[in-house]
Amino acid sequence: MRRITYTRRKILEKTRRFIIQNGFENLTVRNLALYMDMSTQPIYKQFGSIQGLQDELVKDFFSRLSKGFAEQDCQPEAFFEEYAHYFVQWVRKDYKWFTQLFLSETRNEETTRCLQQESYCHFQALWEQFAAAPLPDSRRLEQLHDNYLYVLIGAAVTAPTRIDKAVFCTELRPLISTAFQTELFSRNVS
Repeated sequence: MRRITYTRRKILEKTRRFIIQNGFENLTVRNLALYMDMSTQPIYKQFGSIQGLQDELVKDFFSRLSKGFAEQDCQPEAFFEEYAHYFVQWVRKDYKWFTQLFLSETRNEETTRCLQQESYCHFQALWEQFAAAPLPDSRRLEQLHDNYLYVLIGAAVTAPTRIDKAVFCTELRPLISTAFQTELFSRNVS
């Protein structure tokens, strides 16, 4: 009998596919093990629980997003617009996963909290690295994060499939300026 090794990466990928096909509401260790044609042991061994697995899926999303964006060449003065363009293009490659992760109403509260926390940490790292303004206090940074996240999600949902980067960034600049309440922008936003 051939033995199959279920790596952490393989379980994450299969779980992502399971959620796309069946939704978060049907994700249990038993259902996932049946889907993967294996016992539940590798899931518990790698992630400890179904919640640990869901949290790891969220962290993996932001980790891969960060790594991909780090390879981009962007203009510091247009950083947040260019990041939004990259985000939209990146989530379009796996739009069904994006919609499950960000828009699903069937995520549990713990996964929603993890998504919010990981997104906030990701935004804070971006701000520290690229923003022209100093890091605001944590409450203000959280407000800015939430506003920017709404812009990103809205752009991902409504932007045309093919859009020129320069046009996208120019059109999104007023929205981002409004989201940041001009706190970030010392340049003319017109």
